[in-house]
Amino acid sequence: MNVFEIISCASHYNFILTRRVGSIAVKDLHMKAPSERYSSHLEHFSTFCTNTKSWFTLGLCAFAVVLSFDFLWTPTSTNFRDLGILSSINSKNQNFTPYNSYNFKETNPFFKSLHLGFLSSIDKKTLEDTLIAHMEHPINVRAEKYISSLLHFAEQRQLDPLWVISIAWTESHFNPTAQSYVKAQGLMQIMPKTGVFLHKLLKRSLNQEDIIEILRVPHVNMELGVYYLSRLYKRFGLYRYATVAYNMGPGFVRQRLRFNRPVGTKNVYYDKVKKNYKKLLAAVETLNKRSRSLGVESILHKNNHQFDLDYYLGMDLVPSSDEKIAKKEISKSRLAKNS
Repeated sequence: MNVFEIISCASHYNFILTRRVGSIAVKDLHMKAPSERYSSHLEHFSTFCTNTKSWFTLGLCAFAVVLSFDFLWTPTSTNFRDLGILSSINSKNQNFTPYNSYNFKETNPFFKSLHLGFLSSIDKKTLEDTLIAHMEHPINVRAEKYISSLLHFAEQRQLDPLWVISIAWTESHFNPTAQSYVKAQGLMQIMPKTGVFLHKLLKRSLNQEDIIEILRVPHVNMELGVYYLSRLYKRFGLYRYATVAYNMGPGFVRQRLRFNRPVGTKNVYYDKVKKNYKKLLAAVETLNKRSRSLGVESILHKNNHQFDLDYYLGMDLVPSSDEKIAKKEISKSRLAKNS
């Protein structure tokens, strides 16, 4: 496939997908340049691959190339309300600036099957609600108060957010007043000595009594817990080692590695973290399936392969933010055409 074919196919996918997004206001759409109406959502990559030659069947290769270059040099904005995918344009520097979503694009996942870049395109509220929905009661009720903070601190330290949440889930079941028999405190079950150590690293001047007291504050407890996780991950380089070290101590993991002994094998704590992680992973896969289905439905809704400029510029879009209403109106137009 040469460069012109790639550009043509990509532009076709961008144009057609835009039509499916009923949440874009038509008034706002008509006030923009044509190239600003086209959007790309490469999470539908499998759909894109199966439709790479569709544009050529329309016989409009030259038209595709011209609009592709216009698309590349003009800032775009998309608003996928079905998945809460939000983005905006910084008019000063013309850079694509995402907002209202977490940024995990450069983060390594705990499970390789998780595509963290996909999470970066999901609205914060949508992501949080979906994760909570995949937790059993009453865990979900308690988690609702703290999941946004855990995601925030995970983003701050660039750790797999599902891993961080799974650790908190395993440690305390999201109980902010939890205290173990060895005096581990709060949501992240931080030991008093560890709390003192972390405060020194963060250059916070507090005496030991104050630190033990402040560990009972959920926000501080989560911040210190995630910071400690980030140190363990950087030290050992693997989430598995960091998970076991958080529970058993870094000295235990270091000793096992020194004598070439397995770490995390037949480890009850590590197995619990993985079990909770898989539940959260199922939530992300649910969002991913919705994204892919949106892409499949968006391709070639109109079977008429005749050249229609208004169609490809999106001028005939239905002004509706409700997908159900949009589907009904599409069905009506098809019935009218068949009759």
